[in-house]
Amino acid sequence: MRDNAFLIDIHGNLSDINSIIFGYGDESDKRYSELEEIGDNDILSNFKSFDYFHSRAYSSLIGLLENQEYNIHIMGHSCGVSDRVLLKELFCADNCKKIQIYYYKKEDGTNDYKEKTMNISRIFPLDQKAKMRKKIVNIKDCKPL
Repeated sequence: MRDNAFLIDIHGNLSDINSIIFGYGDESDKRYSELEEIGDNDILSNFKSFDYFHSRAYSSLIGLLENQEYNIHIMGHSCGVSDRVLLKELFCADNCKKIQIYYYKKEDGTNDYKEKTMNISRIFPLDQKAKMRKKIVNIKDCKPL
């Protein structure tokens, strides 16, 4: 890593098993509000947001993102909607300049770059699709893992 690069374990660290955060993270889904209205906290217990409050990692990340420009390097993450709220904060912020995808190259020679870009597209709101096209790095400038 470069000198100005650093790692924030937003979903925990394997060396501290109690820090691991699993669950769903798309509170923007219309069905989430239906779950909230039920009034049963057990139903909401597997949403990641509530676990983020037990660690400083999330607030540290957001603090950094608000104060400097950054590029995102995606390695091994599907960029699916299970992390939509967090990924939207990362991808759609004005300080995010580029989204670099390190894709998986399959044995048959194909890769998952296009799939990842379609997943990323689901993160960006309709009014920010042009911004998305400017941020995602062209496959010719990306590398396989």
